[in-house]
Amino acid sequence: MNSNQYANKDNRVRFLIMLISVATVLLVVCLLILVIHNVSGSGTKSNGTDNQDGKNFKINYTTITKATSDVKTGNLVLVNGSHAFTFPEKEEGLISMYTYRQNNPVPKLNGSGSVYQLADTSIRLREPAASQIHNMLVKFYEHSGNTNVNITSAYRTYDEQKNLASSIAAGYSDSHTGLACALRTYDGQKAGELKGDLATYGWIFNHCYEFGFIVRYPDGHDAHTGISNYTNYFRYVGYPHAWYMTHGTAGSGSAQTEAQTTTTGTQTPAAQEPVSGSQTAIYCLEDYLTLLKQYPYSGKHLRFKADNGITYEIYYVPASTGKELTEIPVPQDSTYTYEISGDNDSGFIVTVTLG
Repeated sequence: MNSNQYANKDNRVRFLIMLISVATVLLVVCLLILVIHNVSGSGTKSNGTDNQDGKNFKINYTTITKATSDVKTGNLVLVNGSHAFTFPEKEEGLISMYTYRQNNPVPKLNGSGSVYQLADTSIRLREPAASQIHNMLVKFYEHSGNTNVNITSAYRTYDEQKNLASSIAAGYSDSHTGLACALRTYDGQKAGELKGDLATYGWIFNHCYEFGFIVRYPDGHDAHTGISNYTNYFRYVGYPHAWYMTHGTAGSGSAQTEAQTTTTGTQTPAAQEPVSGSQTAIYCLEDYLTLLKQYPYSGKHLRFKADNGITYEIYYVPASTGKELTEIPVPQDSTYTYEISGDNDSGFIVTVTLG
């Protein structure tokens, strides 16, 4: 082989090596772009097509920051024997239910008076729990003509809980949230439990989710809540969460769901009608918050269509460790409204209304 042949062969080898190098660089660049697109807090994520109504929701995400300490605030905060409530520096935002009822009168069908009762004038709740418990009890009255539902307790301070003869320690009571209240019956002579007359009061158990409420300590869940025989205690969490805790699909053994949102498609769980007069929930608050951690922003999102015809999407964002601020991906387009709540544990839950 002469020198020209060797030179041509070397040129071909160098050219082949160059082509392989260029191809490798292009492949690496493409992979990096794909990875950045999938993990970035900004960008467009296609969440598939809802199988029921054929809508294709594409969300442009941006990133906002929240104080990491806000993990202790919101409608979904968990307060129980292992999760203490963090009281704000100032006691603000509490509404007198006596004043609210006075300012929003509802005429009775026969005679004067109120369509629901208050144990005393000190009953207080935060919004939107205050307005929604009022709306629920007004609707119950319109349904039944019954005025015997009595709000017996609601927000409690640390000292009020401490002075109670209660098994729940001060600082660990859900009553500190101002989002919950106890309901009993009172007919002018004696008090009673709602579940003692489900033919009359079963409507409240079956419809409370429509107003964003759950039974905080449902029958059959005391192993997780730590509280039993307290089904007259209602906690506000917001409509989409209350709906899913009542109608969502639970797997056997652990909290699972069939509603899985990916970049390729969505499965939407079918609604399950609650048994008339039932206090049974699919999820208690403890189980539900555990479930939501399985749907991080970077992975599958929980999507479902509720019986109000609206599709919701929910995902979890861990709170930053050792940092004052946490970055939270949220929809950039104002078409999709969203709410953020801390879980009083380790992260934030973003609830997006898709439409």
